[in-house]
Amino acid sequence: MIPVKYAVIILNYNTIEDAVNAAKSVIDNARTDDYVICIADNASSKMEDRKRLQSISLHHTITCQLEKNDGYAKGNNKAIDHLLKTYAPQYVVIMNPDVFLLESGTIEGLIDGFEEEGAVGGQPLVWNCHYGDDPTIQQNIRKVPDYKDLRILMLKPLRFFHGKRYREFVYADQMPYKEHIRYYVPSGAFFILRTDVFQEIGLFDDHTFLYYEEHILGYKLRQKGLELLFMPEYKVRHEHGKSTGSNRFMFNKKTSDIGMESALYYAEKYVGISEKQKRHLIILHSINNFMMRMLFSLKGK
Repeated sequence: MIPVKYAVIILNYNTIEDAVNAAKSVIDNARTDDYVICIADNASSKMEDRKRLQSISLHHTITCQLEKNDGYAKGNNKAIDHLLKTYAPQYVVIMNPDVFLLESGTIEGLIDGFEEEGAVGGQPLVWNCHYGDDPTIQQNIRKVPDYKDLRILMLKPLRFFHGKRYREFVYADQMPYKEHIRYYVPSGAFFILRTDVFQEIGLFDDHTFLYYEEHILGYKLRQKGLELLFMPEYKVRHEHGKSTGSNRFMFNKKTSDIGMESALYYAEKYVGISEKQKRHLIILHSINNFMMRMLFSLKGK
């Protein structure tokens, strides 16, 4: 086994050039050679993505072709398993292909901060460029949701009626982010976790295809009494939604329903909701879908 300080996992689906550019941003901003990058193709439907994967030749970068698209959680798990056959990283960096490092020493600085403050991992500001130029006022971290929080997440208007609870859930009162915050639920677009901890909690729960992976991860960390550290002095840029085809300017029923399936799985397995509560969440989800379709159809006129 080859020991390295950190390993970066970039799971691609139909965005191979973005994945290559993401890897280049890691290489260009690394302060050390003590790392490895794994670009894994999650059975892209674009054959050119699969062919391009075979021709990638980047510094400290390996590739992995997955035969089936089993989603974010299982795809990342397979990529991690593939990498761990050869390398022994102290930390695993989960990085979307549409995320780009902006400053030299970002990953190394984050890891130094985690180790100094006794956290097992964490993240920088993940700047979603579609939501404005100031990443310090964008939602980045969350608490582990219970049933009441899930209700608010299912139906967006409830966020206004339960404003105090929702603000606490997304740490809104700490915005603009300036100080370090200890928390549990990271951004799935970019976060870092100690490898031994990741393995101890069983990596991602691969029963979800997309969404709620981070909530489950946060739940597992909280159960172990392990905390993440949010360090807003660092930031990465996120071109949100390229792989999923979703963005803030359109309603995508397919991704919404996939998210609902993941939410129900989380709620049943980890929160332990009743059948009545499950039906209630499904109703709220249906109402939300109806409202979003109406809203975006009016915007299109």
